Amino acid sequence: MSKSEEIAELGTRFQPATIEADFDAMRERLGELLAPYADMSDEALSKYTSAELRTTRASVNKIINDVEDGRKAIKRQYMAPYDEFAAKVKELLGPAQEAADQLGAMLTCKTEAAKAKRREGLERTYEDFAPALVPVVPFERILEPKWLNASTKPAKAAEELEAKVSKVASDWEALKGRQGDPFYAEGEAAFFRTLDVAQALSVMAARAEEQARIDAMRAEVEAYREEAQPEAAPEVPEVAEPAPEVFADEQASTWYLRVVCTEPQRAALLGFLREAGIHGSIGKSKEALR
Repeated sequence: MSKSEEIAELGTRFQPATIEADFDAMRERLGELLAPYADMSDEALSKYTSAELRTTRASVNKIINDVEDGRKAIKRQYMAPYDEFAAKVKELLGPAQEAADQLGAMLTCKTEAAKAKRREGLERTYEDFAPALVPVVPFERILEPKWLNASTKPAKAAEELEAKVSKVASDWEALKGRQGDPFYAEGEAAFFRTLDVAQALSVMAARAEEQARIDAMRAEVEAYREEAQPEAAPEVPEVAEPAPEVFADEQASTWYLRVVCTEPQRAALLGFLREAGIHGSIGKSKEALR
């Protein structure tokens, strides 16, 4: 027995508790309480109203809660000595726990410092091995967390890093075979984001399908517009009205014209005469014209 085990045994006296219960009597009483609900069927319950179902369920839940409350009360009494014992043990172990926490914090600090040093070395390896790739693919995207663990030798981590970078280069070369694709640029960008050729090809295929749907929609809209466009009326060439013929060398005479017309027709006649350069007066009697 270790010294710490001896401490646990030191001065401890413990007698397991026994809980006795008449389960047969409890079962019989419970059966009496549940008797009204023993033969419930979905068919019978379907005839209950919602209010009746809520009331019945509340009655059954009360039976359950009453029994559970008794169980919880016994548990509290049963656990009381243990809870008191556990609290005192925790208080007793306070100094030891503080020491363990202090040691753990220092160990974490040293572990993180070692990981930071490993990371710096791997980042330099990456920059030396693939300087052109660094601006496009940050080191964080290349880094595998396991490379920073003490269980992975630095040389092994550097070897795996170079292998991963080489695979990126070979995958990129393979992807370049699709440079004729109209959406190659989008696929290439997706590749350098994910370092996954399959993902890049998936992006290109998805964009091609999307563009096909857009083109089909555009064609359908244009066709609809052409069908809905009314036909333009044929252009009618404008024919200039002949200017009234003026005979400058002829002498103007006074003429009397008697017509029968309505008022609108009279107005139209006046307009025609004016356009023809004919001046005079018009009235309803010969005397009115003088």
